[in-house]
This record gives sequence, structure tokens and C-alpha cells, in this order.
Amino acid sequence: MKNKLIIIVCLLLSSVAWGKETTIDSSQLPEKAGAYLKAHFSAEKIAKAIEDKESDHVEYEVRLENGTEVEFRGDGSLKSIDGNRNALPDSTVPENILKYVKEKYPERKIVGLEEKHHGYEVELKGDIELKFNKKGEFLRVDD
Repeated sequence: MKNKLIIIVCLLLSSVAWGKETTIDSSQLPEKAGAYLKAHFSAEKIAKAIEDKESDHVEYEVRLENGTEVEFRGDGSLKSIDGNRNALPDSTVPENILKYVKEKYPERKIVGLEEKHHGYEVELKGDIELKFNKKGEFLRVDD
């Protein structure tokens, strides 16, 4: 009996720690996120918007009808874009990074972008991942 009680308590605590995902109306996204979507993805319809509440922060996930997934931090700033094999709009990519990719990989399209504390990770079609610093300067190719 004691073991069952411990298991139940652990499950309850873990569900609280994992957070809660809730489907929301796109109008409930932070203003900054809504403006970003309007500026860069105005031709795409939002299929689903999700608010993900963790114990210490909130994030938002937006799935567009073309399969692209855009993640935002709680303040509405961009966290990542996953085109799911779709090319990202050039306007979503920092200028230095876009210029580098067009010069070095002219046949490849950018299909993913993630902003991290140290810089950017960029995924090109064909499963090539590039790393850039915060200034958009090329660092390396990741395997």
C-alpha cells in the first residue's frame, strides 16, 4: 500500500512539473507573436495555437496549415521555426545568416531556425545544420 501511495504522489508531482498544454485561439497569443506571424506568414492560416505552461515559464506553439511550426517565448519573442521541409520565408532569417546561406549553399533552402542563448542553429534542406553566433557569423557545420 505504501509503494502505491508513493507512486501516485510521484505521478501527481511529475504532471505538475511537466506543465500543461492548452489549445488557445490565435487572438490569445502575445501581441508580439501575433505581429510576427502577420509580418512573415500572412499568407498562411493558423491551424492550431497552443499555450504551454511550465512550472516556471510559458511558451506558445503555432502550427500553420502548410505544416510549419513556430514557437514563441512567453513574451512573444521568436524561439524557433520548423518548416517541416518547407522553405522558410527569407524575412524570418537574420540578414547575415541568409546572405551566408545564399552564397555558400545556393541550391539549399532554409527549413529550420532556432534562436539559442549562444546564437542560431539553422537547418537546411538535406539535413545540413549550421551554427552561427548572435551576430549571425558562421561558426561551423554540425553533423
